[in-house]
Amino acid sequence: MSMAELLHVESSTSSHHERQDDQQGFDIKELVSDRESDHPHKLADVVYDAICKDGEEQPSRKGLQSFRDKVFETCNAKQIILKGVRIGGKASAALCKQVLSSPSFSSSLRTLDLSANQLAYYGVLSVLQIIRSVPSLKFVSLGNNSIGSNGAHEIAKMLSTNTSLWSLDLGSASSAGGAGGGRGGSSSSSVSSVSSVSGAAAIGGVGRNRVDGKSAAKLALALCRNRSLTSLSLNANDLGADGLKAAETFAVMLTRNKSLTQLSLQDNQLGSKGAALVLASLAKNQTLRHLNLSGNGVGSDAGRTISAVLQTNDTLASLRLNGNSLGVGMLSFCEALTFNTSLIILELEGNGIGDSGAEAIAQVLLTNRTLTAVNVADNQITPRGAHAMAVALAGSPVLASLNIAHNSIKNESCVALADGLVGNRVISELDISSCKIGDTGVAALVSAIGNNPHCVIRKLRVRDNYITADAGDAIVDGLFRNTSLTVADFRGNQIDHVRLGKIKSICSRNLTQIKDLEPRRLRAEIGRLRGEQIKLRQAQHTLAHHRAAIQQTRQRINVIEEEKAKFLSLQQQRREEIRAQIEREKQSIEEARGRLEEKKRELSGVEAAYSERLAETQIQLDAQLESRRQVEAQLAKVKKELADTVRDRPAKVNELKMSIEEVKQEKAAFQNQLTHIRKELLRLQQAYQDAQPIPHLIEQAKALLMANAESMDQITLEQRGGKKISKKIS
Repeated sequence: MSMAELLHVESSTSSHHERQDDQQGFDIKELVSDRESDHPHKLADVVYDAICKDGEEQPSRKGLQSFRDKVFETCNAKQIILKGVRIGGKASAALCKQVLSSPSFSSSLRTLDLSANQLAYYGVLSVLQIIRSVPSLKFVSLGNNSIGSNGAHEIAKMLSTNTSLWSLDLGSASSAGGAGGGRGGSSSSSVSSVSSVSGAAAIGGVGRNRVDGKSAAKLALALCRNRSLTSLSLNANDLGADGLKAAETFAVMLTRNKSLTQLSLQDNQLGSKGAALVLASLAKNQTLRHLNLSGNGVGSDAGRTISAVLQTNDTLASLRLNGNSLGVGMLSFCEALTFNTSLIILELEGNGIGDSGAEAIAQVLLTNRTLTAVNVADNQITPRGAHAMAVALAGSPVLASLNIAHNSIKNESCVALADGLVGNRVISELDISSCKIGDTGVAALVSAIGNNPHCVIRKLRVRDNYITADAGDAIVDGLFRNTSLTVADFRGNQIDHVRLGKIKSICSRNLTQIKDLEPRRLRAEIGRLRGEQIKLRQAQHTLAHHRAAIQQTRQRINVIEEEKAKFLSLQQQRREEIRAQIEREKQSIEEARGRLEEKKRELSGVEAAYSERLAETQIQLDAQLESRRQVEAQLAKVKKELADTVRDRPAKVNELKMSIEEVKQEKAAFQNQLTHIRKELLRLQQAYQDAQPIPHLIEQAKALLMANAESMDQITLEQRGGKKISKKIS
């Protein structure tokens, strides 16, 4: 009975056990006190009591015994595996206390798996205390524990300083079937692990971890500083609106981190742009070997990015892109796959690549020499694409696993696949489930497997097809001749249980024979190794003689080397002396050159100063000459004017005298007129005083006065002008 069934029985009969415990006076503390030196028992008792407190339940003897059985089955000094047992905050604290108080756990514990429990934030704090206090702890799994963003933030703080942890799983159960497989089930271990987690989750009532985009970005930033973690899983956390930001941070981390080899970001809604950023960062990353971006909405536009990565990156070994929407985008990177020498596993399940995509991959398989596992299940492949895959199956020297399930390939294509198996020595897994294959196709397939003496196929899955009961005997007869097949799954067809049992018996027989062959191979290997041992001893004896001769030769060589070293030392010493002398001479020459340059600069300065002074002197001389010419010209002009003046002096004097006489006469006339006007003014003033106003006479008098004043002024100016002319003539 499994642990899940035991817990179910416990919950359904809890009231009955509680009544029994009340009658018997059950007290778990008494049992714990009796187990002080027995660590597994003590661990089981203390943690179970805390689990009951977390769930507010009454402890029972049967529940305790079931939990003890679980602990003894999965826990020891090196590992603690407690999946889906409802460990909460109190139980995780109790577990932490027991681990840290036990010398065996605290010094040897390497694996801690608490998946599908109810840790939440406070439970995470207890687990982090274990990680920090137990340096031997390397693998930690906390999937499906509702740790939330706060719990992820605390984990990021731990990762930024931790130097011992190798692997950390913070994923959640997803519908895609785990990190490695999909509906086709090419990775059975991944599918089974997820199934167990999902079942435990259903019983324990746990939920997804729900790490949001911001917390995921903090985890990525912590990994920029971490140098020990090699594997990180964040599956099915639905990063949501901040998924693109988280993808950007992971892309930056992948360009800086030098330790991470496995990264799984399945079902996180990164989108085509976010996934492209993560993929593009691999061009600068040379450590990551396994990348899972399944279920992230990667579109056809990411094909070119993948192509660029496959052309430059030579470390990526597995690339899982299941459940996306690549479509024809995968055609962009098939050419790069042809020349890639590192990729071993390629999973493209549920991408709608169609027949064109299948043909492109088939062409790659014919030339690529490293791609050993291909998953193209659920891709709308028809018989045309399946025929191309059959040709690749026959022609590829390395293809060991092919999953083409959930495609409508039908009988004709199955016959072609059977032809590809004839003479094939490398294919070990083939999945053609849900491919609408009938009796004709499966008959050809089992015949090829049974009649191929070099066939190494181990796993064959032909589930959910159109195989009738009539083909059961033919399948049994065909597989009976095969000695390599250990798993043959024909469920979901019309084959009766008797034939299915015979097929299972054939697989069991082959598995037993394979196991029995191992001792025989070991004995043959031992005999071969003994012969090699004798040859080795002879070679060692011969080698001893050669070593002695080599030792003598080395001694002579050492003497020669010493003499050579002395000679080289003397030579080196002489070289150093000559170099020193040359350096001194060079230094002297440089100093002389410096002085010469300085003198040249001084001479250039003097020449420049003299040239400048000479130019200034020439300019001054030219100015003086020009000034002299101007003075001489002015002097000549003055002399000419003086001569003219002396020549014309008598005429001008007479003319001036006549002008003076005329002015005098005009002045006398003016004075007479002025006297007359004054008399008239007196008369007018008298008349005015006698009250006889004559305004028009006053205006005439004013006008007359103004005219006489102007005439007087003109006469005065002429007199002054005449005096000046007289002075100039004299």
